[in-house]
Amino acid sequence: MKIYRSSRLAFLFSLFLMLLGVLNAYCQKEQVADSTVYFISYLDKLVLGINVDTQTDTYIFRDESIFNYLEIAPNNQTRLSLSIDYKFLGVSIGFAPGFFNDSTDKRLKGESSLTDYKFHFFFGKFVQGLQYRSIKGYYLVNTGDYFEDWNDDEDPYLQLPDLRKTTIGMSTGFIFNERFSYRSLVGYTERQIISAGSFVPIFFYDYTRFYDTSFDETSIENQFNFRLALGYYYTWVISKRWFVTPGLAPSLGVRFSNFKDIDEDGVQTRESKSYFTRALDGGLQLGYNIDRFFGGARFIFNLNWYEEDSESHVENDQGYGLLYIGYRFDAPKFIRKPMEGVEKEMDKTLKSLKKERKNKSSEEP
Repeated sequence: MKIYRSSRLAFLFSLFLMLLGVLNAYCQKEQVADSTVYFISYLDKLVLGINVDTQTDTYIFRDESIFNYLEIAPNNQTRLSLSIDYKFLGVSIGFAPGFFNDSTDKRLKGESSLTDYKFHFFFGKFVQGLQYRSIKGYYLVNTGDYFEDWNDDEDPYLQLPDLRKTTIGMSTGFIFNERFSYRSLVGYTERQIISAGSFVPIFFYDYTRFYDTSFDETSIENQFNFRLALGYYYTWVISKRWFVTPGLAPSLGVRFSNFKDIDEDGVQTRESKSYFTRALDGGLQLGYNIDRFFGGARFIFNLNWYEEDSESHVENDQGYGLLYIGYRFDAPKFIRKPMEGVEKEMDKTLKSLKKERKNKSSEEP
C-alpha cells in the first residue's frame, strides 16, 4: 500500500497549500480597482488551436487477497485534439491517430480507439463544461508478472480488445477573482498581462459505463460520480509575451456503482456499492501569448483513488505532457452574426430576471 499512502500524503499536502493560498489572497489585496487592466480580451476573434499530448487511461488495481498488482491501459500513447473558441463557446475534438503506433506495437498491445468531444461555456464568472469520451481496447501492462516465460518486446501482452469505457460528464466552476483570466488557460480568448491568481472551485458530475465481453463473459458496470474540486491557479506574467501558471485542485467525492456479470452459461451476478473517492489534479503551464499567435507546453498530473474494501483499492493515476499552438482570426460574418444574436438574447433574459427580482424585493414589506 505504499503508493496509496503517498497519494494520501499528497492529498493532505495539497490541502495545506490551498490554505496558504487563502491567506496569501487575503493578505495581498491589489490596489487596482479596474479588473480589465489585468488581461486583454479577444472575444471578437475566432480562436483555432491544436494540442498533442501523451495522456492515456491507466487503471491500477491492488487486492491483497487475490493479487498484488494489476495495471491496464489502452494502446494510444499520443493523442491529437483540435479546438475552436469564439466568445462564450468552445469546442474540441480529440482522437488517437493510428499512424503514431507502428505494426509491431499494435501486434504486441492490440488496437485501441479513442473519441473525445468537449464543450465549455463561459457565463460571467461561471464556466460550464460538457464532455463525451469513449475508449475501446486495453491491454495488461504488467503481463510479465503473470506469465513466467513471457518476454518483453517479443511476446504479445494479454489483451482486452472488447473492453470499452464511455463517459458522459459535466462540470460547473466559478472564478472568484475577476482580475484572473481563466479564459487565458481554457480557450485562449483572453491574455493575462498582469500576474494574478484565483480560487476556482469546480463541481464534477458524470456517468461512466464499462462494457466487456472478454473470456466468454459479459461484464457491465455503471458508475455515477460526483466530486467537488477546490482549485487554485496563479498566472505569473514573466514578460508581455511569456507566462507561467501552476495549479492545484484536490477534490472529494462519492461514486455509486452497479455491476452485472453474465458467464458463458448465462448465470448472472449483480452487485451495487458506493465509494468515497479522492483525487488530486494539478500541473504547470509555460506559455507564449501575443495578439494573434499563442503556444506553449503543460505538465499535468491526475491522482485518483478509492478503496473497494479493507484489502483492495483502485487507482487511476497518470502524469503526461502536452504541447499546444493556436492562432486568432477575425471571425467571419456567418459565425459572428448568429453568435451576436445569441448574446443579445442572453442579455435580454438576464436583464429581465434582474428587473423581476428588483420588483419583487421592492414589493416586500
